[in-house]
Amino acid sequence: MDDTMKTILAGVVRHGLTTLGGALVTGGYMDSSSATAFVGGGMVLAGVAWSWWQKEGQARALAILARMHPVVSANASHEAAVAAAHAAVKAEEAK
Repeated sequence: MDDTMKTILAGVVRHGLTTLGGALVTGGYMDSSSATAFVGGGMVLAGVAWSWWQKEGQARALAILARMHPVVSANASHEAAVAAAHAAVKAEEAK
């Protein structure tokens, strides 16, 4: 992933945390000074999660998908056949 995408995603996370912090302040669950700490802590957690995803999570997800590929392909072709048969029946009924 390039630096531009990382910057965009970091901004999205920051704004999401700021919005959530504002909602918690508005709801009376925390004060405005706590919201700043909340956003900072959230950014730290998001950074740790992002680092884990880049190092291990992505590889694990790809390994799981690689093991599932034959099953997904078989199910997809079966679903396509069922959908085609269903469309044929609907077309016959429409006549």
